[in-house]
Amino acid sequence: FNGTLDFAEMGAAFGQDPEALFGQAGGLAELGADPAAAEVMLDVFEQIQVDVDVTLADGAVDIVRFDIDMSALFEAMPEILDETGSPIPAEEADEAADVFENATFAMTMLFDYDLDDTIDVVVPSTDGAPDLTDDFLELFELGSPEG
Repeated sequence: FNGTLDFAEMGAAFGQDPEALFGQAGGLAELGADPAAAEVMLDVFEQIQVDVDVTLADGAVDIVRFDIDMSALFEAMPEILDETGSPIPAEEADEAADVFENATFAMTMLFDYDLDDTIDVVVPSTDGAPDLTDDFLELFELGSPEG
């Protein structure tokens, strides 16, 4: 199966709350970042596209691969710095734009699962724990079966 989603959606599927992490009252703001800078970061993570490939073997998930082009972070860096109150000085702005213009940042996350019948998995009770089953199903429904 394969599909594309944004980085914030991927985080949500894994139980993260992008708004809580980057939003106006979120983690970056609590660390002293200006709320506007936190909002710019949230916008950037909503723009970053993640390609997802899921390979099944023996009726179970075998490999999950996420390919992520994080270059949008570099493109947004001048705006992020401006919103933090630490803008790039005007005399350095052109040089910074040149540096960020061609910068790349690619990330691949690879989860390779091997089936082992000797492992006894005990599914914990969901009392008090969030049930993210629907989030994962929604994530994997974004893709389409490979022929």
